[in-house]
Amino acid sequence: MQDEEKVRILLVEYAGITSEIVARTGHGFQVSGFTVTALALLASAPICGRTILVFGAIVALLVFATFMTFRHIQLAAMRAREIERDVNRRAGERLMTWGISLPAHRAIFLRPPLSN
Repeated sequence: MQDEEKVRILLVEYAGITSEIVARTGHGFQVSGFTVTALALLASAPICGRTILVFGAIVALLVFATFMTFRHIQLAAMRAREIERDVNRRAGERLMTWGISLPAHRAIFLRPPLSN
């Protein structure tokens, strides 16, 4: 398979990965909205053992959902950076630089920064 054809395939994968990152980011906002709504309803309930148990369950689910969402975003971003490096290597110049040059998304959710 020629480099040009491989680059086309990688660019299709790259487009899919970037759309997955956007979708998972939207999912994170949906989880946040659900959590705020659930906690607001819970705050209006009388305080008892059951209320505290439900509050703890909501917080635990929020932490788990947030961790999983950020983890999947990070994995997709890592693959996107790999594709960018591969395409740049095959082209012989720095054509794709978005994920490589942005350090803000490299240390997501309790992980050390990733090297280039």
